[in-house]
Amino acid sequence: MDELRGSGVDTGGPPAFSQANRQKFAHALDRELARRRNRPAWAGPALSRVPGARQSASNARGW
Repeated sequence: MDELRGSGVDTGGPPAFSQANRQKFAHALDRELARRRNRPAWAGPALSRVPGARQSASNARGW
């Protein structure tokens, strides 16, 4: 593979992120960090937001 890349052969791959994609990702990251920063320490991890995560009984009650 290194030989192919070194010789200039296009080996494919996903397209580069566009400016719009970078902004969308940055805004989503900012929102998530702000949400976590504003969450009370006693609330614990936000498992309900993680797809497929189990919700404990105490987390289901909002403890």
